[in-house]
Amino acid sequence: MPCLRHTSAVLIPPSCSRSTAMICSSLNLVFFTSISSRRRTLAQTGSVPGEHVKVLKFRSMRAESSDATGTRSASRDDDRITRVGRIIRKTSIDELPQLFNVLLGDMSLVGPRPHALGSLAGDQLFWQVDETYWLRHQLKPGITGLAQVRGHRGATLERVDLVARLQSDMEYIHRWDIWRDIVILANTLKVVLHRNAF
Repeated sequence: MPCLRHTSAVLIPPSCSRSTAMICSSLNLVFFTSISSRRRTLAQTGSVPGEHVKVLKFRSMRAESSDATGTRSASRDDDRITRVGRIIRKTSIDELPQLFNVLLGDMSLVGPRPHALGSLAGDQLFWQVDETYWLRHQLKPGITGLAQVRGHRGATLERVDLVARLQSDMEYIHRWDIWRDIVILANTLKVVLHRNAF
């Protein structure tokens, strides 16, 4: 019996390590983490990002070709997206894990959508397109927002694609009230399926 106890003590740690590694590997195949800028104060409006938040999503692209920095926007015929990924992106199901971000206090249900740090509008980083870009980080990022219910989503192939979203974000910040949040949440249901969701 002492021998068995000794053997168990030796085998259990490696066994636990393997199990933990398998669980982590499985989670990595299911979830995707995008690094985004976090809320900043009014005084922090320079060109350098504030704190970062890891935004959770269901993985919709092949693990080996995912782009956590967002340098390459998803396109309608993107070869990185899996068959299941196309379905969950089209129905916005891939965004559901962000409810955990809300519970952790990193995000809100409604607010300016989080952008990956390397996101480009044309060939420029988002904060290089418009000097007011960082002002949108006065509030926590949201799972949905005014820009989304107005249809401003999808790839930012040109500067104007970002400017339209930024204008909606700033309008939301300046005219915020709880009732508007409720209206945005209700209207979100109407745009869950959207032609620019891919």
